[in-house]
Amino acid sequence: MAYINELLEVALNEAHVDKQLAFLLTQNADLGVKLGAIREFNAVRQRITKKFEGTTTLAQAIHQALTDKTPE
Repeated sequence: MAYINELLEVALNEAHVDKQLAFLLTQNADLGVKLGAIREFNAVRQRITKKFEGTTTLAQAIHQALTDKTPE
């Protein structure tokens, strides 16, 4: 079992995974796989951030309450 674990550690390291990702990224046989590799590369490098848009009524209400200058 120790021998198998040693083989796995040699084969499954960051450098090897990066090399495999680069292979998938540069191949042209399966464009779906290529797109997945591009997405993974961007996620790992944090090149693209997801934007979330929504209503912020609670935040707006709190801001308005804190900045309201009307006398009490």
